[in-house]
This record gives sequence, structure tokens and C-alpha cells, in this order.
Amino acid sequence: MALRSLSICSGIGGLDLAIKLACPGVFAPAALVEGEGYAAAILAARMADQTLPTCPIWSDVRTVCDAEFRAYVRARTGGKGIDFVFGGIPCQPHSVAGKQLGDADERDLWPATVRILETYKPWLFFLENVPGMLGYVSS
Repeated sequence: MALRSLSICSGIGGLDLAIKLACPGVFAPAALVEGEGYAAAILAARMADQTLPTCPIWSDVRTVCDAEFRAYVRARTGGKGIDFVFGGIPCQPHSVAGKQLGDADERDLWPATVRILETYKPWLFFLENVPGMLGYVSS
């Protein structure tokens, strides 16, 4: 039985492909979440050429906990939910190379990520980000 995954801030699918190659057949994506049109088009192309498994691409990580998406997840997973959430939220709010505005930066998706974890309660979570995120997460 494959574990149900949710990829957030998927970009062009680098983490998705790495997970597929490292753990073939272990994870079944419920959805990929990517707001940038160009990256979403690359994801769709990778699904079309079967590099990535076919699944919906959702466009707004801030709405992944809304009723519409939760109903979709229940239907897609047969009511079992999400086992694994992974992704790479924008680093600019936390990068030491930037202004380090944290939650004052409109690109900060850490609060949305926390909401996803609280809503779906996956038993496995992987977030790729910059070292500056560590101080923000622990504070």
C-alpha cells in the first residue's frame, strides 16, 4: 500500500522526483501545490511524460486547509488522509542574504505550512529551506 503524500511549493518537482527515485512505489501523491504558472506547467509536462505520477496541481498553498480541498483529499484518499507532507516553502523571508522579515514578508508560507500540519496530521514531514529558518521555527 502506497502512503499518501502532499507536495507543497512543489516548484518544478525536484523533491517529488527525488522521492520517487529514492522510494519507488512507496508514495502516492494526492496533489502537488504550486502557485507559479511556469513551474506548474513543468509539473504538468512531467506528468504527461510520466516522469512524475499524475495528480492534480493545486495553485494556492494558503487554501489547502479549506473545506473544498479537504473534501477532495477525503475523496482522493478514500478517507484515509495524508501520511507525508513535503516541500520547499519560499526562503526569502528567512534567508540571511535577505531582509529577514519573517512573518512580515508576504511571501512567508510558514504559517500556512503549520496550518497544513495541524489539519492533516501527517506522520512524516520534510521541509527543505535555508538555515535562517531554524531560528524562526524555534521562536
